Amino acid sequence: QIWIAMCVYLMISYIKFSSKISKSMQQILQLLQLNIFEKRELFSLLEDIPINKNGHDPNQMVMF
Repeated sequence: QIWIAMCVYLMISYIKFSSKISKSMQQILQLLQLNIFEKRELFSLLEDIPINKNGHDPNQMVMF
């Protein structure tokens, strides 16, 4: 579990460095947790690019 946590921390750090966003590590992890089942590019998620006009992504799983 420690190795997995270290790998996740390093990947998130690399994403933060390469994208040059101003969000904190905690904000990035929270975004990933909330959008775990959404089929969307990571950088578009971090840059807050809207999905589409009707409010949902056609690639996202619909429960109801």
